Amino acid sequence: MNLEFIRFGLVGVINTAVDFCIFVLFYRGFGIDPLIANGIAFLVAVTNSYLMNHRWTFRRPGNTLTFSAYVRFVALNTGGLLIGTLAILLLEGVLPLEFAKLIAAGFTLLWNYTSSKLFVFNTGK
Repeated sequence: MNLEFIRFGLVGVINTAVDFCIFVLFYRGFGIDPLIANGIAFLVAVTNSYLMNHRWTFRRPGNTLTFSAYVRFVALNTGGLLIGTLAILLLEGVLPLEFAKLIAAGFTLLWNYTSSKLFVFNTGK
């Protein structure tokens, strides 16, 4: 297993915790609809993920922090959001939403890593 993937996974663990905490805060704490809470949690976590992956996971010459790369990152990670949201919808009623949310996060790892590596942080090296 390569170091870059391990770093991506560690960043993912951190941002899954951020996402989960924000989700629970808005869903349980503020009584917001679970799908809206999921969207808010996604936006907070994806921004943090972009910054962490840029600075640590995919750190290399030519890898600059740009708005266009951020937009690509958010757009590609929206695919992960859709996968996660679908999983939540399918598991709702079968499991508590918090557990469904954790399971949904696992489905997005490979998509997010591959798309980030190829289309956001690819400097041709």
